Amino acid sequence: MSPLSKRIALILVLLAAALLVAGCAKDTITWVDEGASYTVPEAEDLAQQLASDAFADTPVSESDDLRQGALADLRGFGADASELADLLTRSFAQDVRSVPYYAELAEIDGVKAWLVVESWGPSDGTLRSTRLWAFERATGDVILAATVN
Repeated sequence: MSPLSKRIALILVLLAAALLVAGCAKDTITWVDEGASYTVPEAEDLAQQLASDAFADTPVSESDDLRQGALADLRGFGADASELADLLTRSFAQDVRSVPYYAELAEIDGVKAWLVVESWGPSDGTLRSTRLWAFERATGDVILAATVN
């Protein structure tokens, strides 16, 4: 095999790997546990900054599989993340119209909380909107819910 053929083969392998990773990126979730502290407006600003069009063209009918994948991925980040995944599974068992893509262990106005940013949409539409949830860690109660876009 000539050096040029080897280079072309290597480029094709790298391109295939990049496409595979990009194709799998939708069903992953980002977990952050850095001890951040937010006010309610700051948490809403964070969600606005994290708002993503990654799912904008994804039909809501695909959200159940994507959601299950994200929750499975979340469980892989350790005990705190797994506890949040369990809460989301229990609290939103019937909500198959949303896909969480960002979760954070933080404080909101001095309350230990989990923040979750998710894509969601109407039952006959696409996952084009972004929503922020904050749950009190001690109780699992919703302490903040906001639609970002």
